[in-house]
Amino acid sequence: MGTGLRASVASVGHVAACWDQSFERVLRSHLPQLPPGAPLEADLALSALGLESIGMMRLLVSLEAAYDIVLPDEAVAPATFRTARTIWSAVSAQAGRLPARS
Repeated sequence: MGTGLRASVASVGHVAACWDQSFERVLRSHLPQLPPGAPLEADLALSALGLESIGMMRLLVSLEAAYDIVLPDEAVAPATFRTARTIWSAVSAQAGRLPARS
């Protein structure tokens, strides 16, 4: 599995987002409109930060490599890439960190 196995909790406004540093690093590298040092809000639409369809596929490849996982076909959908929270939910479920959400 990838590095950063310990999850960290970051307070983001009124939302506590829980994901590891590897996830945040990979995700930030695919968000061209997120200023360096700006908080990564768990429920902000990632499209507002510049994530588009080709970027989603690049992000998918990066996350699969970072966590040594393969997301199932049903998880490779725009809804999965809507927010940091939805992506982390899919990645962490596949990596065995959380139970899969229906």
